[in-house]
Amino acid sequence: MNALTQLYTYMFTAPAWVRRTTARRIYQAISNGYRVSLDIDPEDPKASPDVVESAFMNYGFLDADAGPIELDPRYEIARYPVQLYHHVASAVGVAGKDVVEVGCGRGGGAGYIAESLGPRSMTAIDLSPEAIEFAQHCHQSDNVLFLRGVAEALPLAAESVDVVVNVESSHCYDMAKFLAEVGRVLKVGGHLSWTDTRLAHQLPDLDAEFHASGLELVEERDITEEVLAALAAVAPRRVEVIDTSLPRPLRGTMKAMLGVPGTLVYEAYERRELVYLSKVFRKTEDTPVHDRNEFENSDWIELQNGPLLRRIERSNKWIVRYLQHRFDNRIK
Repeated sequence: MNALTQLYTYMFTAPAWVRRTTARRIYQAISNGYRVSLDIDPEDPKASPDVVESAFMNYGFLDADAGPIELDPRYEIARYPVQLYHHVASAVGVAGKDVVEVGCGRGGGAGYIAESLGPRSMTAIDLSPEAIEFAQHCHQSDNVLFLRGVAEALPLAAESVDVVVNVESSHCYDMAKFLAEVGRVLKVGGHLSWTDTRLAHQLPDLDAEFHASGLELVEERDITEEVLAALAAVAPRRVEVIDTSLPRPLRGTMKAMLGVPGTLVYEAYERRELVYLSKVFRKTEDTPVHDRNEFENSDWIELQNGPLLRRIERSNKWIVRYLQHRFDNRIK
């Protein structure tokens, strides 16, 4: 097992509260960095290219056989991440339906679905208050609502949702609790459209978790090649942004995190140590409905008041001060 596999094994198998905390702190640091660096039009944030580009965190999707989808020109700068959302949402059809995205990040995908694919309502949920604040400011419209919440205890009524969309964030969850919540909030006949990455050796356990949920598998697809194609296509732009907007010590790490060709993450996909999947599930009459999973975890509660959180907070404040200084003095 090489170093990358060891790292991803830790990331994908650490206790859920560790993954949640890490995700929130990453979002917080990134959101604070964007707050410093983005050129946002206060009158029309949606029109700002910086907003569109920074609102998508996923690896993207490029299906050469299907060809490019038609997009509003302002989405062109984020075409491949948008195409991943289009792939997921169009797999079930969302027009006229009540749709929820779990793990919406900074809201780009939810904004695209709400604006372009015609849902009756779009509710987008994320655990990071900083990401939700960004989304509320930059992507709000009449048919989309951004809420803070966690995947394991969704702030939604039972059987209130037609479609749950989940894009590239479930590796941060307790999957069993998340799937139980999906089963609780979906109407009978409703769908979960899911996509994410896993280490190859984790796939049997993932299949077992989906099977245990009682949700009916409708279709599945290995989209690793489409993700690799998107990563290669978007790489020049991402390298440009990283090299011109981040301090030099952070550039290599960010390139690896974003899957730039030649980095360990990209090569892990090429070797299929990492696999990217998309799946669609349906709630049936036989899907068990669990009692609400209250988000009560003694480890999480202890962490909130413990020394680890204080160290994370100090590190985050240092990163924000450092980025502020570098942006004020221009990146060199």
